[in-house]
Amino acid sequence: MRRTWTLFVPAAVLVLGLVACDPMTDPAHTLPPDDRPGYAIPTPSPPNAPMPELRGQTVLAARALLPLWYPVSVHDADPRGRTVVVQWEWRVCSQSPEAGTVLAGQVVDLAAMRVEEACP
Repeated sequence: MRRTWTLFVPAAVLVLGLVACDPMTDPAHTLPPDDRPGYAIPTPSPPNAPMPELRGQTVLAARALLPLWYPVSVHDADPRGRTVVVQWEWRVCSQSPEAGTVLAGQVVDLAAMRVEEACP
């Protein structure tokens, strides 16, 4: 019995010491703000709120403005039909439904272009 405790206590102290030294467990540890336009993640809207104006936002920021359970369809606004993979590299050019429409569970359709490209 004594042998079990002599192995357990040092192992527990080691694990607790490693967890205490982890910078990600520090409650004061925060990420620096990203102040580039269109890259900041805004606060999400409440359910059944009016559709926000998403044009000019990155796709990532636009999705953050919508409730999490809303179905969102994102496609390339260019006829090439590229796939939108990295959402912070694409800017919303058009949206459906239009801004101000009450969201009632309908699919939100976003047409986007790469950030460095002009909208058609």
